[in-house]
Amino acid sequence: MYPDSQEDEIDLFFKEQEEGFVKKEPQEVEPQSYEDEREVMKRRIEHEEKVARCTVFSKKYMTMFLILIGGIALSVVTLILTALGLSFSSFRSSVSTILVIISFLSFAISVGYGLVVYSLGNYHYEFRAAGLFYMLNGAMSALYNSVGGTLGFVFEIVAAIASVMYMLKFATAMSASFDNVATYMAITWETFRKVYTYFYYAVIILTLGSFVPVLGLIAAVGLLVLSVVAIALSIWQIILILRSSRVMKQYADAIFVG
Repeated sequence: MYPDSQEDEIDLFFKEQEEGFVKKEPQEVEPQSYEDEREVMKRRIEHEEKVARCTVFSKKYMTMFLILIGGIALSVVTLILTALGLSFSSFRSSVSTILVIISFLSFAISVGYGLVVYSLGNYHYEFRAAGLFYMLNGAMSALYNSVGGTLGFVFEIVAAIASVMYMLKFATAMSASFDNVATYMAITWETFRKVYTYFYYAVIILTLGSFVPVLGLIAAVGLLVLSVVAIALSIWQIILILRSSRVMKQYADAIFVG
């Protein structure tokens, strides 16, 4: 007699033959794929850093926007007080004192704005250069408003150069900050930089043309038109900074949830 186990196997064989039962081959179990824990940790750290970076950019850009609005408010107050001082002689002494205070506040605002921009240099070097140029522009502007003559003219030239360098570095840094975040904002800031560059090329050409006797009147009219363009560019810059703050916040919230 066969052992019980062997009899069971023989019976099972004949049963399969009789009933046409097809025996299923055992399926191979593929080893479960898994990710390297170091890669998971690396991606998590990069994700958290991106959220933190976008959050910092959003807050800093909003601070810059508010400072610029404060500077514009001081400029408007300065114009109003200057008009009052010219119209009413009794207010001139008081207006002069207030204007001195406002000039110090304007300089403090310039320094504060420059420091905020400079602080972003940890992310993009151009921010650091832009902050230094902005503070230099503020210092030179305060000096040429206080000093006249040839020295004042030199300060004015240096302030103008610092202003242009600030804007070019700042726009470049703003565009770079949106890499891998919002391509359309990077392109917008790059467009702003190009328009600003063309604008100052036009300023230089028309300024030189104003010294030519025949072209002097045309150049003067062109410079007047460009003064309006300069105001439009300033407004565009402020709007872009506000929009940049909002886009960074939206992106930070989105990737935080994701």
